[in-house]
Amino acid sequence: MIFLAVTMGFFAESYREHSNDRGKEKKYMQSMVADLETDTQNIKMAIHDNLGQIKGMDTLAELINNNEFTDAEQDHLYNLNERCALSLTVVPLNDMTMRQLLSSGNMRLIREQKVADLIMGYYGSGKDGYDGQMNMFGENMQKIFFSSEDIFSFRYPGLKLNKDTTFSLDLNITNFKLLTRDKTILAKYSNQVLAARALSATYINVLHDMRKRADDLLIFLEKEYRL
Repeated sequence: MIFLAVTMGFFAESYREHSNDRGKEKKYMQSMVADLETDTQNIKMAIHDNLGQIKGMDTLAELINNNEFTDAEQDHLYNLNERCALSLTVVPLNDMTMRQLLSSGNMRLIREQKVADLIMGYYGSGKDGYDGQMNMFGENMQKIFFSSEDIFSFRYPGLKLNKDTTFSLDLNITNFKLLTRDKTILAKYSNQVLAARALSATYINVLHDMRKRADDLLIFLEKEYRL
């Protein structure tokens, strides 16, 4: 009788641990689904913003090679340079839940190997490639910024203090003047803008890939865990 009681107690404790682990696993997956939903929305907005920036880069690269610039064209060039060439729309992925799983050692809670493989495909190799492309994008934008100093004066687009104490660029100032009309300098900058455009296009493709990965993982987790 004592042996039976001990055995039953052991099974009861094992069942409770199993039940608790399953509950924790589901909560982690609910949290990961929320992370993925945030990613898909942010990626969608980043694709939209970068497509607009690419169009502006095309116009900037073409206009800056003109031999003569009217006052209105110089204003337009300053505006395009600030909005498109010097802007950077990148989306760091929301990996908060994944970090918690790894730091706590709770990846063991994920029972199905397929679930673990899909999660690592998104937050592992997928994210590594994405971060690498995002870093290349950022480094190229820095090169653009330093090259633009030879052409555009930073005293024109002023920082405007908003009512909520934040700052924004005031591009309503007119009569912008280019610092140089040197054809070689302008042509070189045009090429750099086009190189940045190519990187932006590649980054958009990576964004589309990560959005598909996020959507696929999201659908799978919702179905697998009945969320």
